[in-house]
Amino acid sequence: MRTALATILTVGLVLALAAVATAAPVPVTTGLRAQYDASAITGVNDGDRVYSWADLAGGDDNASTGGYGAYTGIHWIANAQNGLGAMRCDVYAGDIGDWFNIPSITPTYIFFVGKETRASRSSTMMGQSSNIDYHNGGSAGVFANYGTVNEHWVGKLDGTGINLVTQKYSLNTPFILSIDETAPTWARYTNRIGSDRDGYGSRAWGGDIYEVLLYTGALTADEQNAIGYYLQEKWGIAGAYTNPIPEPATMSLLVIGGIAALIRRNRR
Repeated sequence: MRTALATILTVGLVLALAAVATAAPVPVTTGLRAQYDASAITGVNDGDRVYSWADLAGGDDNASTGGYGAYTGIHWIANAQNGLGAMRCDVYAGDIGDWFNIPSITPTYIFFVGKETRASRSSTMMGQSSNIDYHNGGSAGVFANYGTVNEHWVGKLDGTGINLVTQKYSLNTPFILSIDETAPTWARYTNRIGSDRDGYGSRAWGGDIYEVLLYTGALTADEQNAIGYYLQEKWGIAGAYTNPIPEPATMSLLVIGGIAALIRRNRR
């Protein structure tokens, strides 16, 4: 009996340690329309120019570079954050730079993970080809669009709720920005990563893009937390998201405790 219990204990501990070493996938895939993950890029070397970005969500929303391709372009950088690769968007002059075109998507939730390296109110995370979009509002907030159609008030920065019109992230600091797009009364779509709409140069994103998740379905508060925690742990960014499940080490301790209780019971 003791030998069998010892075997179970060893197997449980090995499985727990294996779980620690295994990279977890996106925890919520229902409603996930598109996933662009710079760490999943293969076949390129550090500093190589990138012309496409595959959608990992299982659809066909692959991204391709557009805009001012004669300039500096977008490059893949190895070991950019937490040992993972990133898409680095360099700005050639003013706000001009390259971006990624994607099929038009009207998201319900956006998770954008990256780092901005230049101070500009026009450094655009997500954009449209014909309307205003998601950009750094300079001295104001993330969505300081200076217009009357800005209805995007619900968001979190590294898991903490912020007012997107008055608050913003810090330069040169990796961040996770989540945006709840279920509230606006008019449909907002996006068809660009790293650029504003036509007629404004490109208002290019200046900095790194690590990962972008676009959801088109409903997400509960627990699901949003699980996604945020996944991104937080994966990219090594400090934040307020909490672990939705026990850590593997905690699970192994529970297994050990249960087996110890069985051993004591069988000794009686």
